Formats: sequence, structure tokens, C-alpha cells
Amino acid sequence: MNPNRSYLSAFLTACLIFVCMIPVQALAGGRTPSSEGNSVPEESFGPAVSCSSPEELVRLLSQDAQPLIVLNQDIEFNNKDFKIAATVNAEVDMGPYRIHIAKNASLSIEGPVHFKSEDPPAPAFLADGRLSIRNNAAISAYGQEATAIQVGESGSCSASHASILAEGPLATALTIKSTNLCVIAETVIYANGRDAVGIRTNAPLRLELSRVESEGSSILHDRNELILDTSAVIPEANPSAVIDRYPVLADRLDQNGLCYPQGTALPAKLPTELNYLFINAEDPSDQLYLSVPVIWEEYSEDMSVPGAYMLVCTPAVHPWFPVEIPSSMLMIHVISPNQPFLEGAYWFQDEIHLNFFSKLTEADQITLRYSTDGMVTYHNAAEDFSVFMDQNHAVLSSIPYLDYWFQLEVTGGPSEGLSNILYFSSASEDNNGFGGGDRDGGDTNDQDIPFVTPTPTEIPRATPSPSPPPLPGNDSSTDPQTEIDTDSSSPPPSASDPEPGIKPASESNSGTSAGKQTGNTGNPEQTAPSSSVTASAQTHPSDAEQSPAPTPDITEPPLFEQVTSTQTVISAKRLNELLKINSDYVLIEKDKIAVEFSTAFLKELAIDEDSMICILVEKIDDRSFLISLEIDNRPVTEIPGTVVRFPYFPDDLTDTGQLYFYCQETDTRTGAEYLSDSSTLRVEIGVSGAYFLEEKKKDRAVTETPGNLRLPIICLFGLIILCVILFCYYRSKRRTHEEP
Repeated sequence: MNPNRSYLSAFLTACLIFVCMIPVQALAGGRTPSSEGNSVPEESFGPAVSCSSPEELVRLLSQDAQPLIVLNQDIEFNNKDFKIAATVNAEVDMGPYRIHIAKNASLSIEGPVHFKSEDPPAPAFLADGRLSIRNNAAISAYGQEATAIQVGESGSCSASHASILAEGPLATALTIKSTNLCVIAETVIYANGRDAVGIRTNAPLRLELSRVESEGSSILHDRNELILDTSAVIPEANPSAVIDRYPVLADRLDQNGLCYPQGTALPAKLPTELNYLFINAEDPSDQLYLSVPVIWEEYSEDMSVPGAYMLVCTPAVHPWFPVEIPSSMLMIHVISPNQPFLEGAYWFQDEIHLNFFSKLTEADQITLRYSTDGMVTYHNAAEDFSVFMDQNHAVLSSIPYLDYWFQLEVTGGPSEGLSNILYFSSASEDNNGFGGGDRDGGDTNDQDIPFVTPTPTEIPRATPSPSPPPLPGNDSSTDPQTEIDTDSSSPPPSASDPEPGIKPASESNSGTSAGKQTGNTGNPEQTAPSSSVTASAQTHPSDAEQSPAPTPDITEPPLFEQVTSTQTVISAKRLNELLKINSDYVLIEKDKIAVEFSTAFLKELAIDEDSMICILVEKIDDRSFLISLEIDNRPVTEIPGTVVRFPYFPDDLTDTGQLYFYCQETDTRTGAEYLSDSSTLRVEIGVSGAYFLEEKKKDRAVTETPGNLRLPIICLFGLIILCVILFCYYRSKRRTHEEP
């Protein structure tokens, strides 16, 4: 055989092997996604660990903190109760295998963990026993006629803060064959594919704060009870009952605010979650309680000085969440040592409980004062009601349902002086009658509290705690029944007015922003109003009720605000109040789109006091929005300095550094900044109009993991070296044959 042909054959064979290895190695670094956006590359989890038993699966997730687990056979949970509590963000690749919970067993899964099943011959999860998924647990099934969860005739299933997904032709996310009541709470269920179904059920079903969405049917039920409790179902189902709720802050935070001692590292120590009540509009005693993550506005000013600070917090709920929770402006109280301070008040059974921020030690006397006429006159609560008081709190019994302003007067000891004034509305909602966090018991409140329905989409405003009025004269002969100064032209303060000791932004010497310090509550005597007050109880609450209310001046401009899901109509007077509080921007939020209108710009408009302003913020779709501003039906085109925060969830191929919003009215493009921590786009716009997101995709070759190409590169260099060796060997052999 010709040696030259042998060398050439070896070289061509090596090249062929190299070419075949390139695509294999390029795909070897990660699993092929079964559906775009639903898979996670293996590199983000690390090496996979195989699993073949229920005990091993529990151990790998709950104890060993394995991020990626691959099943190599069916898993059978039998004879006892199992609990999986993932300690890291984990994924379980089920492949074609399934998990079965036997009739005599139960399985509780707490995330964050994602179970993924591809082309299962049976349901990914079959629950003949009890199955519970919660706390960011997710179950997904992909393939034709795939089913994520099937509840057998003897089984039961509950879900809370979870997600269930089925994708493929004729796929079903959840099938319920039992007759036991199934409760799905704070959960999203998706069914994607031709004739896919979200839920098939033979059992009574209750959805609470959840969402079911399908390309086929959302819920198929055999005339059983279907209760949609503040839940979104797409396409519409045929429910037996529908409950609508609106959210309010729990623990009366909109009235009480948050209290911290001087020296606390703020705003770093502000809570990352706040509790909300979701109240049945038809039955206020029917409430759902949910802890919601929140994002506080950026704030870099010094909050170490005792006083009151106003900060905006925005709930960070999932985009699928069926209820829009508006942003809230909360009062943050920084309290100096030994300052008497009323931290909060709430209904408990038939009593009002007031909590003191710190223990009032060594006090000779503690007097609880109250007002029912907007802080014009004060009375001694012990003379009118049954009052129990110690150094930590006070309890008032047999008290009428009115609006109250409470204040402590401390005599003797290190905390001597007047406390803040705490506003308390009897019409506000408490946590089924027991507010104040975990300080109280767990009894329910059976009383019929008068109820006022707020506008669900309106941004709640904290009611400022007015600063203390002056103490009666130190002279013991001072007449306690001091008359109100009738010469004073100032109207009595109200619950919505800025407190005398808290300066609005427009009156602050330094021009404070929404979130900047607004006053000093550490020294009550320095912030006292000019008019004196009555210190003793000469008028009963019933007398105050019979007193005629002050007649409003009808020549005054109207104080008006009307809020819908896409529009806010506001009077100039109301806008001016907002501008006093917010020296940086005024926030309008619709359908998770937050728009910050520059305070400087709004002031420059010089709007007449009797004008009406209409602001429209509409989400066209997931990639576009519309903003317009009108004053007395006259459009305002230029809106400089307006910042829009738009919810956005890019896929892996999106270049988040090249995102733009195209404005149809001006034919211009504006760059947008992607904020990954809040999953939002931030864009500053200057004109009203419609804006459309433009994305740029990364080159797929660029997005390949470098490790995937490492072996082909090594093979290439090896072939080059081999070719050089073969070439040199061939040349040497040829020279040997050519020599005589």
C-alpha cells in the first residue's frame, strides 16, 4: 500500500472526527430547553446529582443543599409524612419519571425548588395521599397530553405561593379527581398549548389571590362549587361565587407609621416585607392576610436626627398577581431617648389598645388625653371612659366609634412632658379586630365596626401625628379651663393637615423631598401651636357629636381626587398638597407602571387654583404604554423630567444594555435602564404619548458558554500538531526515497 495514501487517509479521518465533535460538544454544556424561557442551564446550578429514592430526595434538597438533582427512576412516597424544605434555589430534573404520593402518605414541598418533567407517560405528580406545595415551589410538565399534578380520588392538594405549569398539546396543569375541597392560594397556574386546560376538577375548588390562564379552557368543573376569591381566570370560567377584595396596610401602618429609637441605622433597617389585609368589600370582617415584599424609595439623607420622615414604599409582587397594590407613603418616626411616644393604637374586642414606644419609668403620673374635634379641645380619658394604664400601654373600654386624637401627659421621671399626638379612626380596618402585630392575642372581633370603603387604587397617605400642644401653665393656680383663643384666624388642624411640628417640603429651609426629614418631634415645647387648649374634661364625646361642624367656605377651591385603573383626576388644590409633601416628584402608579412627575415641572405649570388635572397612564401591552397629561381638557405635550418604571422580564438572549422606547408622537428613541433587582425598566421621557419597547438580541454564538467550546479547541490544536508531525514525517520519508 502506498504510504502517502495511508498518511492522507489518517489525516482525513482525524478531520472528520473533529468536525463531528464540534456540534456535540457545543451542546454538551447544558440541557436543551423544552420550552423557551422555562429551562435553566446546568452551569447555573453546578453538577447534577442522581436520585432514586424518596429519602434521598428529601436529604438532597433539605440537608445537602444540592442545586440540581436528576431522577433516574420513579419516586414513591409511602407509609409516612415527608417534608421537603429546599435550602437553596434548586431544580429537580424528573425526565420521564414521576413522583407518587401513596394513599397512606403525605408530601409537603417548600421552595425555592422547581420540579421539571419532560414527556411524562403519566402525571408528573400523582397524589393519592396529601400533597402541599408552597413558598416558591414550582411543578412543570412538558409534552403532549402532559399533566403536572393529578389528585386521585382519595387524595388532596393545597398550594400557597406556588406555580404549576403544563405545556404541550392537550396538556393539563392540575387534575382533581377527588371530592375533597381544594384551596389554591397566591398561586399561578398556566397551561400552554393547543386545547390545554388549566384545572380539571370534580371537587369543590376555591382560588384565593391566584391566577389561572390557559390557551384552551381555564377551569373545567362538573357543576361543583367554584369560588373565585379575588382571582383572575383567563379565559373566563363559570364560578358559583365571586369575591372582590381591596388591599390595605395591616396594623394601621398608614396611621401609625413605623417607630425606631435614635441611633438605628436607617433606612437600612426598614422592613423588606409589610403585612397587608385584603378585605371583602361586602363583608369587612372577611379578611385575607398576606406578607408582601416592598421596595423603599432611594434615600441617602441623614435619618439619625429625631423627627418624622416620609418615605414611599412600593409592593414588589409578581406580575401575575391579580390585585394591584398601590404604593404607600409612610411616616418613619425616629424617637429620642426618654421621649414619651404613642407607637400605635388598634381595636381589640370592644376596646382601644394604645402601645407606648418605651416604658415610662419613674413617672409620678401618666394622664391620657383625647380629642374628638380635631385637636381643638382635649379631655382626660379617665374621666369619661374606663381606662387601664401601666408603664407600657393603655386600654380604653366602652368608647364610642369616633375619630380620636390621643396624647400622653407624663409628670415626673426622665420622660416628663407631652408625647406625640396619635390619630385613631374607628372606621379603619384592623386585623379582624386585633392589630398591632404580635403584641396581642388571637381572638376575633365580633363587633360591628362602622366601615368606610377607600378607593382601591388610590395611594394611601399616612396621617401625620400632630405635634404636642403646650402644657398648661406651670403655675398651680393656672385655670385648667383655659378658653380657646377666639382671635386666632388659623382654622383647627385636621387629620390630613401637616402637623404643626412637621414642616411640609415647601416650608422646609432646605427644600426637603418625599422622604426627607420633615420636622423634629424630640422637643414638644419648640413645636407648640400658638392657640391654647382646654386641659380638663368638661365636654363629653356625645356633646362633641352634637356640636355643629364648621361650615366650609364654598368659595375655596375644591379638594378633589378621583382614581381609576388608568386615570387620575385631581384638583389643583389637592395637587398643591402633594407638591408640599413631595419636593422631588409626585408618584402615579397604574397597572404596575410607576410614573414620577417632576415636582419642579409641575410647579412651573402655574396651574390655576380652580383647575382640574387629568393624568392618564395606560399599559397597552407588556411592551408599551401611554401617558398623557391634561389641564382643563387642554393637553400638555411637554413633560420634562418624567421618569417611568415599567415591569420587564427579559429572556436570556436579550441584550439588556440596548433597550429603547420608541415614541410614536416624536419619532424618537430613548434609552432605557434595566434594573434587575426590581425587574423594571427605568426611562426618562420628555413628552406625552405612546411608547413602544425595542429590544436587541444577542448573537447566539456570543452567548455560548466558553466551557462548551474548550474541548473542540483542544482537539483543533491537537490536529494541527498531528498534521505538522505527519507532514514532517512524510517529508523525511520522501527525502529518504529520493536519495540514491
